[in-house]
Amino acid sequence: MTALVRSCALAALAAALFAPTIAAAQAMQAGLWEITTRVEMAGMPMPPMTTTQCYQDVKDTESLIPKQQHCSVQQQGAAGNTIRWTLRCQEGSTLMTGHGEMTLRGSSYDGVSQITVKDGADETQMTNRYSGRRLGNC
Repeated sequence: MTALVRSCALAALAAALFAPTIAAAQAMQAGLWEITTRVEMAGMPMPPMTTTQCYQDVKDTESLIPKQQHCSVQQQGAAGNTIRWTLRCQEGSTLMTGHGEMTLRGSSYDGVSQITVKDGADETQMTNRYSGRRLGNC
């Protein structure tokens, strides 16, 4: 299940990348962003994953959302500068569901999501912790 878990961790990373776009116009500055995701799973230590993403126009949120095959956002919403979402991914008999939230602060954000991966009788729980910071202009 290692490849599956890695795939799900990448899907969770994609969720972290697009989640700020839901309320981007409210609380996010355009520019080059560094995004760090820490995946926590019992018995499977994983190093933090850090990526950079250029957001040139945070008002055009549709263009900011990366596409992740087999995944869809089920619900999304914002209250103030906090956004919440639920995610569902399915490929064959493998199902991943989860929910998360992020708090945006203009030039930084942090958040957490809980993900459940079911593959037949196997079930894995993971927690993803996100942090992002604006590095400067693109």
